[in-house]
Amino acid sequence: MSLIELGTERTAATFHFHPDLPLLLTCMEEQHRALKEAAEWIDAGRLRPTLTEKRSPINAANLRAAHAKVESGKRVGKLVLAGWR
Repeated sequence: MSLIELGTERTAATFHFHPDLPLLLTCMEEQHRALKEAAEWIDAGRLRPTLTEKRSPINAANLRAAHAKVESGKRVGKLVLAGWR
């Protein structure tokens, strides 16, 4: 499947890398081809991540705030916790 076939409006492609659970793509060659195409799209600015919020450092206060945001159901995009101290 080409990423172009997925469409261009609000399309999400998720890749799971677990050897026992090939969920989206079933062979390594196809995964390689799709990831290479996705990398090209990212480099060209045609594919953007859905990251909308980043909290750092990872501490109790940020964990509580991130959890509350996710549980509220009002989160749009991805929320990332970064920066272990």
